[in-house]
Amino acid sequence: GVLMSDLLQNAMIGFVIGTSMLIPGMSGGSVAVLLGVYDKLLCAFSDFFKNVKNNFFYLFSILIGGIIGFLLMVKLFVWVLEVAYYKTLFFFTGIIVGTVISQLRKTSLLYKKISNGIRHMELEM
Repeated sequence: GVLMSDLLQNAMIGFVIGTSMLIPGMSGGSVAVLLGVYDKLLCAFSDFFKNVKNNFFYLFSILIGGIIGFLLMVKLFVWVLEVAYYKTLFFFTGIIVGTVISQLRKTSLLYKKISNGIRHMELEM
């Protein structure tokens, strides 16, 4: 069944994803990958009719959290930009650079695993 704690956790994930939509250069998809929910979101969409109830509640809780995050944080971001424009831009730049570095590390590790696997297969032949 669907647990209230799961719905709240999903709403919090949605909140973070919705908030990320406000950051220049960030996308909700990138944040979903960073949070480790991107694959689950894709499966919930693509296999929606295999488990309608669970997929609906999963997607709906993410959506509600995203809408709330976006609407609450947009006012905060506007105010922060008015008060500390350059500091806010540098903060956003840091988030973007940090995300890029994180993704490059993951890509590098994946590349190493794949290339080691290929070398291992070549040695067996």
